[in-house]
Amino acid sequence: MNPSALTIRTCDCNEFYFYASPADSTALCTKCHGSCGSCNGANSNNCLTCKSTLAKPIQGICTCPEGYFMTADFQCAKCNPACKTCSGPGENQCISCCNNATFDAASSKCTCNAHFFRNSQNSNECTPCHETCNSCSGSQIDACSTCYDGAALIGSKCICKSNYFYDQTTKKCIKCLD
Repeated sequence: MNPSALTIRTCDCNEFYFYASPADSTALCTKCHGSCGSCNGANSNNCLTCKSTLAKPIQGICTCPEGYFMTADFQCAKCNPACKTCSGPGENQCISCCNNATFDAASSKCTCNAHFFRNSQNSNECTPCHETCNSCSGSQIDACSTCYDGAALIGSKCICKSNYFYDQTTKKCIKCLD
């Protein structure tokens, strides 16, 4: 038989499988890693496309976009809104935090920075307090919890104390000159 007359044939494998040719030269369709839609090997770092339509292969590893995590069945699911990146859906599964929040390694939670509050109306993002509030439960002028020096909490508003005035430039109560 003339070797130049041989035709090399390849097999098309079903989705989630790849063509593998072991040492004995028999062709096999071998299952891809569970995260892969298509692949060139059986390991998690051999993905060409991903099972989850949201995930993209980065150096062959299917990776969910920021704000999502990979579930046990290799789908991308949303992180808790407090988390920028996470390992699961819970508020205690954050890896990094959204803007204006700080990561607490002991609890794996994100807490809003000073002068911000967790806004349940806006995806639990950390939103600035009203400028007159030191801490708050909302962004309105009447949602203050504590006040800056020179101001007193009246109801839930910060009002400049006697002998103080509100300075529009510094956004604080300044003591009047005697």
